[in-house]
Amino acid sequence: MLAFSKKMGSHMKRIDRAETPAEKIAKGEFILVIAERIARDTGLDGLSMNALSAACNVAKGTLYLYFKTRHEILAALFVKSLGDWIARFERTLTHTMSYDEFCQTYAATLIQDDLILPLMHAAHDQFDAGLPDETYQEMMESFQQMLDRQAQIFCDALNIDSETASRAVWAFYTAALGAGHFGAVERKRAALSADIVHFRDALRFETMFLNVVSQLNLGGHSS
Repeated sequence: MLAFSKKMGSHMKRIDRAETPAEKIAKGEFILVIAERIARDTGLDGLSMNALSAACNVAKGTLYLYFKTRHEILAALFVKSLGDWIARFERTLTHTMSYDEFCQTYAATLIQDDLILPLMHAAHDQFDAGLPDETYQEMMESFQQMLDRQAQIFCDALNIDSETASRAVWAFYTAALGAGHFGAVERKRAALSADIVHFRDALRFETMFLNVVSQLNLGGHSS
């Protein structure tokens, strides 16, 4: 099962076997809330079926009634997190923004959620082979709808046509995916020379991302 609807309240302490379709959806949503909590506390690597079943206080066999694989849980988190980011990004935009400000807002709102970039990488690296066909189809349909929504946002904010906007959405997503491999690593910075610190800072996500998208020629945007 892939749960994409709204969160359950955090007051739920455990789950039992579902008896109705509505109850199954609700309990699947509850599992997703707990999965997200684990992922935020421990990272995606800490989100295992064993950890999730323990946190939900159910046997793994019961957990499999709602999500067949760990990849299904990651896919549900990916769709939810990406949808939440798009809404946050759209709310932050203004009609008076320059292209540079638009790019900066894209990057800044994206990294406000620590889970989005890891989930983007998981979607790119793992979902094709790791998801059952039906779940993969459902996830890709949701992903396509969100890309279409982004394209409309790009059209409106940058005053560009739909074809250019669609290409720009993919270009921005690809740039974010690539730049997402670079984080703001702070360890041992005190021992580094000033030149190396400056070079290391140039490898931050925001810098890498903006260096790419600033070179795009979108035609209709204001400068």
